[in-house]
This record gives sequence, C-alpha cells and structure tokens, in this order.
Amino acid sequence: MFCYKKANDPRGMTHSQACLHEQEGRSHRAAGDIEEFTACYEKAIVLFLEIGLIAEAAMCYEGLGQFGKVAGLFSNRVETE
Repeated sequence: MFCYKKANDPRGMTHSQACLHEQEGRSHRAAGDIEEFTACYEKAIVLFLEIGLIAEAAMCYEGLGQFGKVAGLFSNRVETE
C-alpha cells in the first residue's frame, strides 16, 4: 500500500485496502470466526464499491451467502448500461 500512497494513487490505496480486508476475512473464516469474517468482508465490499469494482464486491457478497445482493449489483449495472 505504501507504493500507492507514495505515488499519490488513492484508487490503488483503496483497492489494496479492500483486498487486505478480504484476505483477513478469509483467515477469520478458516479459523471459524464468522463474526470477524463478516465484518471484514463488509468493509471490503464498501471499498470495492467505492472504486467501482462490482465483480469483486459481488464475490464478497457471494462469500457471505447474500445472493440477492449479488443479483442486485448486476441488475443495477445492466439498467445503467
């Protein structure tokens, strides 16, 4: 993340932070800590959506079992195109 900060790349910093939250969430899920897994994925989703990475946000929603939200992301995308 330091390289994005040094390059004054806020989108890169946000993307990197979202990926870190997602990876941390995977670690919590593997350890059986569903509450922290959910919290990390929700943070990642917010950041992915902030920078327009719909597919990445959808994968996080899928991991949380929130399939309606996955469908909503893609239906909103189709409506705007």
